Amino acid sequence: MAAENTHLYLADQMKGKIGDKALKRIISDHVDYFYLGSIFPDILYYSRDKQISKVAYSLHGEDGVPTNEIVFQLLNTVKSKNDKKNFTFIAGFLTHYAVDITFHPVILYISGYKTDGNKQEQDRSSYLHWHYEADINRQINHQLQLDKTIKPELIQNLVLPGILGIGRSVIVKALKRQIRYFSILPGRGYYFIFKVLYNLGLYPAGAIAGFDHNLKKESLRLPDPIAYKDLFTGVPLQTTLNALIARAVQRGCRMIETAYAYHIEEKSRDECQEIIAGQSLVTGQVGKTTADIRFSARLL
Repeated sequence: MAAENTHLYLADQMKGKIGDKALKRIISDHVDYFYLGSIFPDILYYSRDKQISKVAYSLHGEDGVPTNEIVFQLLNTVKSKNDKKNFTFIAGFLTHYAVDITFHPVILYISGYKTDGNKQEQDRSSYLHWHYEADINRQINHQLQLDKTIKPELIQNLVLPGILGIGRSVIVKALKRQIRYFSILPGRGYYFIFKVLYNLGLYPAGAIAGFDHNLKKESLRLPDPIAYKDLFTGVPLQTTLNALIARAVQRGCRMIETAYAYHIEEKSRDECQEIIAGQSLVTGQVGKTTADIRFSARLL
């Protein structure tokens, strides 16, 4: 997952670039739902209940089901009610979609993700994944923070919990844990506590990578330009952080505008699926999960 504060920042950038005035007004009038949607796919990762946290993997397409299935199910439910709050939530949800499918294929490669890696490789890859995402957030977002932006009480008004079959109180609890975790990342004392817990084997390496103090200690930074390979074909590629940001913002705006065209019945689902295609939010491709990854950087 891209760092949650990065999701907020990039969602805000997309909001400013929406061209349709009516759509822009809807989002502005219900902006708190927009921000909530932008981080929602990651919320359930923070549940202590493993069965609940599995739903987050499903929302990211790790079960092989196209991720646009839940999007169109939501859109159909909201369209029948002309529900602007929940539509704005979906718009935010799509910003998360756009950011993940753009950034994750790059981050997974350079962090050395392995489907069959040993524990040492997996630990290092997890650490680097979180570290690079924290470094990206350090570079681009100095304003939006979860604890100052997200309102957990809005969960009560969402239709998605009913579709997922998960109680709203369960989601609120996971969301508050998520907010709490990101709120302590600036704390040096918390860093040392988590470092001890990691050394005891109680937390993965990734849990310490996002702390500000770790960023100060760690000399490794996101390369720019970034050389990487396609996760499945091994084709060499190159990009930059600015190019990734621009692509994610452009994709997000197109997805939101397409969803709105569907919402007001200007476009059919078939037409919309050309833009909201159902990619895995982890691999960035349709029909490909992490189990299919064949290429990533060698770390050890």
